[in-house]
Amino acid sequence: MLNILTRTKPWIVASLLVATSVFGQDSKSCEPKPKNCCVKTCPATLKAPTMAAYDAPARTDTRCSWDVWVDGSFTYWQPIQDNMEIAVAQTDDNNNRLSGSRGDVIQQSTTYKPGFKVGAGWAAAKHDNWDFASEYTWFRSTHKTQSNGQSITYGSGLVSLIPGISSALNTVTQLYNTVSSKWHLGMDLADVNMGRWHYVGTDFTIRPYVGARGAWIRQYRNASFINDSSTGSNSGLVATWNIHDTSHSWAVGPEVGFSSKWMIGEGFRFEGDAQFDMLYTRYTKIGHREDGTWVTTGQSPTSDTITVTSFNTRLHEKSLGTVRNHLDLELGIAWGSYFYNNNWYIDLSATYGFQTFFNQNVFRALSGALYQAPTLANLYVQGLTATVRLDF
Repeated sequence: MLNILTRTKPWIVASLLVATSVFGQDSKSCEPKPKNCCVKTCPATLKAPTMAAYDAPARTDTRCSWDVWVDGSFTYWQPIQDNMEIAVAQTDDNNNRLSGSRGDVIQQSTTYKPGFKVGAGWAAAKHDNWDFASEYTWFRSTHKTQSNGQSITYGSGLVSLIPGISSALNTVTQLYNTVSSKWHLGMDLADVNMGRWHYVGTDFTIRPYVGARGAWIRQYRNASFINDSSTGSNSGLVATWNIHDTSHSWAVGPEVGFSSKWMIGEGFRFEGDAQFDMLYTRYTKIGHREDGTWVTTGQSPTSDTITVTSFNTRLHEKSLGTVRNHLDLELGIAWGSYFYNNNWYIDLSATYGFQTFFNQNVFRALSGALYQAPTLANLYVQGLTATVRLDF
């Protein structure tokens, strides 16, 4: 008996241990499980909320950079101005231009003229990559127009479209053989602005900017009408009539705009620029002067009595203050590249632009409106701008 217990004792002990373990597990499984709790525990020190990253800067960044650039531009612009009609080459027998005369209108001709721009700027790399730019524009142009009309007969010849103030010109039957006109325009523009180049996508960058502009614009127009048939049957007609108009102004005011670049690969890109400014404008000189000769003969073509009378009339307004707007749009293509171990960056661009100087022309402000024409008109400038820029 003792031998049997001795042999079975280990098995009995092992069975008891297994049973105890299983019972223990079953008893634990009967305990209620803790419920998930939604109580939020905040750390003692809270971190500041984080926002999405701002647009990555896109300025030019050379090695050992001074963050400075200089640029120069060659401009080839054509100015065009409203209210610059000179005369009508009348071709029918109705000499009353207010009741439907037919003919070709002679406009002040204009051509493209050269000019230039120079500029410089600085990028503040340690101040969110904002940059500061300045630019000066110089433009001068002189344009001449001349036309010969038919021999003066009843209702045919050149009829002036420039309003006059002399009593000798109040008749609608005044005709001329030839007319010539010269228009001179001089512009000096200065711009300063602050902006920031940044990416909008992977291949498109934009630079919104705000700044100020100064403008100095000077205009002269001289027109001469000649009637070389002012004797005999043309008794009482004006023989010569000269008009001299002057306009000088300066302006200053805020400007806003944006520049954009669309990368197309290998350093090439398309680019565009839009700018608007509103300028307080002071006309320091507005002048209108007329002079000429008035010829009177006898009542018949055979009369030998000829009287020549000279006239000279001048109107001048010394100063006029107002507000003028200016709009500038440009589109073009460009190429840029780093060189000399990335210590320098060169950029070449060619753009074609359109500008409008609203209500800049005041030539008719003093002479009146013989045909009820508006006294104010726009000045337009269009043309090519080729620029070379160097960053270092």
